[in-house]
Amino acid sequence: MSKHQTYKESLLSALDCLDDAAGHAISAVLNIAFAGQYKELGRLYEQGEILQVEPEMFEDIGDVNIDLILKLIVNINETKASIRNLNSM
Repeated sequence: MSKHQTYKESLLSALDCLDDAAGHAISAVLNIAFAGQYKELGRLYEQGEILQVEPEMFEDIGDVNIDLILKLIVNINETKASIRNLNSM
């Protein structure tokens, strides 16, 4: 295996880690929202139920902590895009 392949595989692994991090961050946003402003909405869903959500759904919730995590998600997504573009992936 050449060094280039090893490097590219490492980048792919890093992208997978960033995907996981973004997923954990959106889960944190959901948990915070359902414990706070969306408490009533959270009661409508069973634990373990799969929800399709996008970070943009929480942009105007007015919670500074959620806003900080959303900025992190944006940063993660921009970083992934940059890595892909810089490395023709």
